[in-house]
Amino acid sequence: MKKYKILIVTMDYPPPAGGIATLTYNLEQGLKMLGHEVRLLNFDGRNINNYKKLKLRDFFYTPATLHPFFSNPFYMLKPSGLRNFVYNNLVYRESRMEIDKFNPDIIHLMKPNLYSSVYNCRIPFLVTCHSEEIINIYPVRYSLLHASQIHCVSNFGKNKVLNITPNRKKNIKVIYNAIDLAQLRMNKMAQKKNWIITICRLVKRKNVDNIIKAIKLLPCYILKNYKYFIVGDGPERKKLEFIVKNLHLEENVFFKGEVSEAEKIQLLSNSKLFIMCSTSYKNENEGFGIVFIEAQAVGIPVIGSKNGGSPEAIGNGGLLVGDELDPKEIAKNIELLLTDKKLYNRLAQNIQKRIGQFDTKKHVRKIEKIYKEVIDEYKIKSSS
Repeated sequence: MKKYKILIVTMDYPPPAGGIATLTYNLEQGLKMLGHEVRLLNFDGRNINNYKKLKLRDFFYTPATLHPFFSNPFYMLKPSGLRNFVYNNLVYRESRMEIDKFNPDIIHLMKPNLYSSVYNCRIPFLVTCHSEEIINIYPVRYSLLHASQIHCVSNFGKNKVLNITPNRKKNIKVIYNAIDLAQLRMNKMAQKKNWIITICRLVKRKNVDNIIKAIKLLPCYILKNYKYFIVGDGPERKKLEFIVKNLHLEENVFFKGEVSEAEKIQLLSNSKLFIMCSTSYKNENEGFGIVFIEAQAVGIPVIGSKNGGSPEAIGNGGLLVGDELDPKEIAKNIELLLTDKKLYNRLAQNIQKRIGQFDTKKHVRKIEKIYKEVIDEYKIKSSS
């Protein structure tokens, strides 16, 4: 296959860790291994006030923000509105500079709200859609309407896209997230300890509070012999620590905070069960849940909710909780999986049969194929 110049634009890249950050990093490295020339722009908007590349000119309108969406006083008077305005001006300016220097064959947006990086740009682009960012506002609509192709990480995400742009069904491809299976499989035979583990950003939609409450409801013989590790950090941590203290679970529940990739893999590999029962919060849902795949790759069954794209990630390699907001329901599933050896082993066998489809090498090849289709079509249209 011909080698391309590819510009990836993202707002999630390690560090810190996270599903989209992992996806982006693996894609970048995989494309380079295939011989493509890859440049990456990372616009982490979480700390826009401290962003080193922020200029005075970013506080003034650019072509990308000359739209009624950004001139609405009720929007602009909000701190978040002003931040988004400045952020999109910065993204527009920095992206234009890089596009002029690099002259890519294709641009890949890792989220649709990065629209300003391709605003009025004549280079074809692919946009990846997850879940919580797929909302019916101007920046997202622009990306969905102008993208040459739309990549959704789950059918759940695809349906959200179609609710906004129903006429783009033919331009949507669903390709599940993937991981470096070779790296994780090396740890599959690690000694399993009596550990239950959750790895996620500690925010409301991850629903960790109800998992902690479920731990308290487990039978004494399980509670006595098992430890529950919470890996990750976020705004909910203090609240979660209070719940642990209030339920007198200090000897059962342990907060590990942010850990390195190697530490994360080691903790997963030594655990017997992974659990993450995400719920809906405002417009936020679990787009896929790449950490479910990481857990299955080291050979452990998982428990999740029916929310968002989680069922697609879990498949037949775990259990789905009927009501993720009910600690009793969560506790019942934990107890079942830890006491029913036949069920546990059957799920472990299912994992071995399904996990191969989530190899990052296959994922990169599928994305590469989309690039080729988009670039070839663009050349045909340009020459006609």
